[in-house]
Amino acid sequence: MGMARLRRGRLRWAIAGGLVIALVVAGVVAWPYVQRYTGSAPPSQFYDKVQLEPELARDYPRVLGVAHNAGNNLGTLSTALHYGADVMEIDVMSARGQLVAGRDHWWGWLARQVFRGPTLVQAWDGATDAEIIKLDLMQTDRGFLDDLAAFLAPRAGSRRVMIASRDMSALLYLHSRRTSSRLGVVSVRRATSRRCPGPDGVIECLTV
Repeated sequence: MGMARLRRGRLRWAIAGGLVIALVVAGVVAWPYVQRYTGSAPPSQFYDKVQLEPELARDYPRVLGVAHNAGNNLGTLSTALHYGADVMEIDVMSARGQLVAGRDHWWGWLARQVFRGPTLVQAWDGATDAEIIKLDLMQTDRGFLDDLAAFLAPRAGSRRVMIASRDMSALLYLHSRRTSSRLGVVSVRRATSRRCPGPDGVIECLTV
């Protein structure tokens, strides 16, 4: 009877140990996804030197290097500036009542509650050396747009700003509230350049 009790005790410890190991492994595997979901994971970056075409040499000064999503993390933002990015792209959404730099995920309400990435203020201030800031809108509801307009009002004149969205009505609304001619809009749909109907006639916009 004593041996049977000992075996049962060992079995319980073995099961408990197996569960602990399984939880640790699951935590290690899930951690990168948790970081991505909460906005604390840095976006992927790459930097490659390219061979410039001599016949296009006159055009290169007009080419802008865009750091895609780099503004969503202060570390990648700094790295992109170090490598000479001209345009710093920042995805913008609202989380817990403030504008932040990051992308929305499934179960958006929960993702915004647990968001741990930088605020838009932090990303904006960190991108001081960028020639242009490109804000890619993850939301287009009126409250969000009003918050963004209020954010840009005292700041847009300090640098060139591009605002991108798939929602043309959101861009037209922000254009009607802009306080600086250094603020432009980009509609992400198809690659054309055209004149878009606006509240005060037409505005120049680029659709990509």
